[in-house]
Amino acid sequence: SSGAADFQAFEDAYWKEWATWFVKPLQWTRERYPQAKIGIFGPQPFYKETMSVRTFGNREMERYHTFDRKLWSHIDPYVDFIVVENYIPTQTPDSIFYIALHLEENIARARKLSNKPVYSYQWLRRYSVDWRNKEFVEPYLVEAAVLTAYFSGATAVVLWGHEDTTLAGAPLPYPHLDVFVRALARIASVSHLIGAGTLVKDETAQALWKAQRPLLRKFVVPGNGCVVMAQNLWQSASEESMGSIDCAGKTVQVKMKGRESTLVHAVGGDVVSY
Repeated sequence: SSGAADFQAFEDAYWKEWATWFVKPLQWTRERYPQAKIGIFGPQPFYKETMSVRTFGNREMERYHTFDRKLWSHIDPYVDFIVVENYIPTQTPDSIFYIALHLEENIARARKLSNKPVYSYQWLRRYSVDWRNKEFVEPYLVEAAVLTAYFSGATAVVLWGHEDTTLAGAPLPYPHLDVFVRALARIASVSHLIGAGTLVKDETAQALWKAQRPLLRKFVVPGNGCVVMAQNLWQSASEESMGSIDCAGKTVQVKMKGRESTLVHAVGGDVVSY
């Protein structure tokens, strides 16, 4: 019934037809709100994986996510931005590398189609297939998730706001919202720099995750040094360590205290913390 002459033509027609389930709502929204910026929650260039993605090679990445790429190729022309689900699956440092990996994989696939901004959708509760889970994300992971998103290529962070009705006497939702907001404020304080800079990732999140090494990322700002994020989430809250990163041919030393996320602007011989 597709009228396809061969299997390749049939497959292309199949993905295009499936994509209409997502394209139609986008078209209807565009017709009603022509000036609005429109995206869709659900399909992604690289759909969210289990934690086993840490060990995937290129073959597994392609084998398990060809579906995502082909479906998204028919959706991409109709959106203004791309939504990536960056929920915290475990209360461990692994979750931050999980977020960084998903952003990297989504952006790499999206850039083959367009240059649309990527929004990192986050939640302050731990994600679980069990909908009854009500566990709040640990504060250090809240902070790290926000900063990591921007230093993995996201243009913006969006807080998923759905909560069950709060009953009288029940704990207020999002007790760590202040941590989330302070992390955004830190990013805002250097937004003029990273907005003018280029994100440089010396190693992939997956490589650092496998080796359980610190996550260090930088924006190189023409004529104005580098903005550096550094996290050593594998160490305890009482430990300290140093990380080094190249900036304009000079080595910058950055202190990582406990599980806090370090954010500095290094230019010349000066290092300013934010």
